Amino acid sequence: MRVAMLTNLTARASLPVLQRLATSTEIELVHVYFFDTVTSSRKRPLSILHQFGWKKIVSKVGQSMLGKLRTMFGRRFGGTWLAPRSTYEGAVFGQLPWSITADINSTATREHLRQFDADVLLVCVCKNILKSDVLQLARPKCINIHPSLLPNYRGPTPTFWMLYHGESQTGYTIHCMTEKIDQGETLAQRPLPLDRQKSEPMIELQVFTAAASVLEETLLKFNRRGFASIATEAPQGGVAVRSDTAHVATGSYHTYPTPADRRELKKRLMKRLR
Repeated sequence: MRVAMLTNLTARASLPVLQRLATSTEIELVHVYFFDTVTSSRKRPLSILHQFGWKKIVSKVGQSMLGKLRTMFGRRFGGTWLAPRSTYEGAVFGQLPWSITADINSTATREHLRQFDADVLLVCVCKNILKSDVLQLARPKCINIHPSLLPNYRGPTPTFWMLYHGESQTGYTIHCMTEKIDQGETLAQRPLPLDRQKSEPMIELQVFTAAASVLEETLLKFNRRGFASIATEAPQGGVAVRSDTAHVATGSYHTYPTPADRRELKKRLMKRLR
């Protein structure tokens, strides 16, 4: 089975997914696409500042600069002595085939993707919204790993909103992608305890690590049967979920939190720890 992967250039939580694909004996990781989040942010700086606040932006820029330094040293001296801290570093240090794209929906990137004759494009931790031109390709089919128990907490930052609302569990959903965000047939789903004393990145890393543990079996099962609407058996202790999408109307969607939302979360977490 041939798989291509799409994730953010600055992503960390998707590293366990990359490592599982790269070490699989039954899946060939043909290419890794990194969505250029840095360039994308420069096109709308005021919107990004309002969306994330200057502290988070400074932190992201610092992480990006450190990552560039680490990959520069890794390329020059060999990355085997460096443990990757991000998915990008994992691809560079592991000498995997990769490229950076400004838009997976562009004609050039779609043509590049077709050359690999991949069965699946696996998406996780990515801000680049896939449009119908990609989603309707005969090959590859698009599958997403979402860090919540869909249909609840659809949207780009589910972990934040679960913490915000005081949830006691998180989880992952591996599902087929449609033009409706975070909807489509569920292939595997599993609840996980949500430790509210951990940071948002730590929780997401835990969730994607758990999803990576069932990924190979889930993708191989999907490849054998395609998009047929049948009930699926969840692999390795996952929760069996109906394959129809009639239940999505009962779920919830949340967009990016504002700086005010993030300040409010800090207050709520402090109150819960008292």
